[in-house]
Amino acid sequence: MPSRIPISNWRKQQVLRWIESEGGQVPTRAISHFRVQGLKLDGGSVRRWWRDREKLLAADPSMSRLPGGGRRPLSATMEDALYDEIVAKRLQKEKVTRAWIGHMARRAVTYMKFLRNAVPAMDLNRTILMDETAVYFEDARNQAVDITGSRHVVVRSTGFSSMRITAVLAVSATGRKIPPLLIWKGRASPTFAKIGGVYGAYQPRAWVDSALLKRWIDLAFSLVDMQEGKHLVWDSTRAHISKDVKAKCAARKINMCVIPGELTPYLQAGDIGIYKTLKDLLYMKINAWKESDKVEYTRFGNPHSSLDWHVAKHDVYGEQFCTGWEGAGDDLEDMDNFNLDELHDALDDAALIDE
Repeated sequence: MPSRIPISNWRKQQVLRWIESEGGQVPTRAISHFRVQGLKLDGGSVRRWWRDREKLLAADPSMSRLPGGGRRPLSATMEDALYDEIVAKRLQKEKVTRAWIGHMARRAVTYMKFLRNAVPAMDLNRTILMDETAVYFEDARNQAVDITGSRHVVVRSTGFSSMRITAVLAVSATGRKIPPLLIWKGRASPTFAKIGGVYGAYQPRAWVDSALLKRWIDLAFSLVDMQEGKHLVWDSTRAHISKDVKAKCAARKINMCVIPGELTPYLQAGDIGIYKTLKDLLYMKINAWKESDKVEYTRFGNPHSSLDWHVAKHDVYGEQFCTGWEGAGDDLEDMDNFNLDELHDALDDAALIDE
């Protein structure tokens, strides 16, 4: 592919004078005239020169461009954010190219057009934003702050960093909070158990599947609600766009607004406004427990594991979290003894708009 050859201002001035004197002030007539002389011009460039002819005729002939005539950023803030995102991804060994950025931008624009077209038909009271997030029993984070000059930083751990539950959080477009759903690892449960203001369920992998989502849809959208305008906004997780879930939404007359992949951090408001806030609150509680006098540390600086695996599994959220737990079984009836007040308060604090 040939490289672009800059055209000096004196050549542009020559073209403009010919258009004024012999071209009848029609810029495109200069293309064929100067092609004979070996100067390749395109219509867009000539028309742009003609619009800026006063500046070009007064410019320095030895220069190739007008002062300050280069490309201006459409949004300096957006370009800075885009640059930081590219640097962060390349530090993580992820390939970032112009084609990838352009493809993602086109998908974002297409989705926003689709969403704007759907807004007039939406009933905000029946439009729900929903997503799942993994909540680990230990959130050590991958960064630590210590005294400047320290060669080693001790990151304290309980040894249960891989244990997690799934929190399903949802909110309506008017700010009404939908009761959270917590999914624990265990034998699949056919129904949801209600503990205070929180629902609980078991799944073999502590994650959502099509069957669980179908039950959750009936929970979030009342079965007696037959009015129009129901919308469900969520990401493109495989379970969200499965045939069973699509059929369920079609039967309940619920329109799905699926956020394209890799765009949830930019187009899903709950990703930052709700889910990040929840994890930050739990992170502070976990650190407070590890720094309290309720644990003993090994010679490497890590807390000793509890003798009772059940207490060690749940006490990371605080002493109140274990109140009422006397059995170690995974049966549903054991869930009735839960005290989730502290976790429920954290979920309440995570919402942007209170009820």
